[in-house]
Amino acid sequence: MPYEDPGACPFEGCTYREWTVKAAIDVRADRRSDAPVAFQLKPGEKITAITGVVVTRKPGRVEFRAPTKLDTHEGPVNVVPGDVVYLLTYLGEGNYKMWFKGRLYPFVDGVTFLNGACDRFPDRCNGRIVEQSQTEWWIQIRTASGQVGWTMESDKFDGQDALG
Repeated sequence: MPYEDPGACPFEGCTYREWTVKAAIDVRADRRSDAPVAFQLKPGEKITAITGVVVTRKPGRVEFRAPTKLDTHEGPVNVVPGDVVYLLTYLGEGNYKMWFKGRLYPFVDGVTFLNGACDRFPDRCNGRIVEQSQTEWWIQIRTASGQVGWTMESDKFDGQDALG
């Protein structure tokens, strides 16, 4: 830890492209909260979101109460009671990157531990999230004049969601 996921865009429909600034933003010279402010963005300004990095400071933890088969792009992964799955980057629609028994799985379907039914009826799910992930989403942007910098203020942009 931390786990850095370059290029990640942490929700379904998330896309790097032209975004519109909704509120004033201080853009950092580097991908650190203590980096100097390189420039500022004003509401209404158009920028290009170049890429991003999701940084997992602390992974989420899922524990299982019954044997379960997790669907991954690498094929099924079997977990048993007592196993702990570590959640890294959220990918949207209940899917995650996960760490399990010394291996990274770039895509796992979280339906057995993360869905509406699990919240209302926990006994219907074989796993449960016992600790949420702590993540940061750094976005690299470029202005129309060519200035490049980093921000974590994702809530101050429109245009991130290709589906919305």
